[in-house]
Amino acid sequence: MALIARCARWLFGEYSIYFVYRWRPQDRIETTGSSPVRQLTEQDLRQCRRALLADQAWYLGQDCQAFALEDEADVAAACFYWYGERYRLRGFWPLADGEAKLVQIVVDPSVRGRGLASRLIQGSADYMLQKGWSALYARIWHSNRPSLRAFERAGWQRIAFVAELYPLGTGRKRRIQINLERSRER
Repeated sequence: MALIARCARWLFGEYSIYFVYRWRPQDRIETTGSSPVRQLTEQDLRQCRRALLADQAWYLGQDCQAFALEDEADVAAACFYWYGERYRLRGFWPLADGEAKLVQIVVDPSVRGRGLASRLIQGSADYMLQKGWSALYARIWHSNRPSLRAFERAGWQRIAFVAELYPLGTGRKRRIQINLERSRER
């Protein structure tokens, strides 16, 4: 596998390969009980005892919605949605008005494996729905199995495959995008 990766890097240069997921109100899945997801503030992160979570504070700011799950009265997982001008600077996936992109989700290693990521993804999406958002997006590294599973368990739909390549040292980006929705409809 390492040989294949080295050959691919030589041929295609630096690369990124992602799946794009989308959540819309019609994708909502019913859950039992209420979600402990709540909005996250800068103060929450300043007071957080978990360094990995505290280091995420730079995601906060204008045109951002942030959410948290707690464990033992401290933030254990957090996610951040960007939209508007803040997201346009990043601009990986086109967003219309009323749409946002989940740009970061992090779960403290001490609580991983307990389903917190999918609960946070689903709970934050439900909150965004209640506030009038029409669609949410996320991009996930193609081989990040835990994230792929978490989004699928939360009811998000895989809609695209995107690869960005910089072939043979040209320094020019080539983007390959495959819309998976159309291929499913056939």
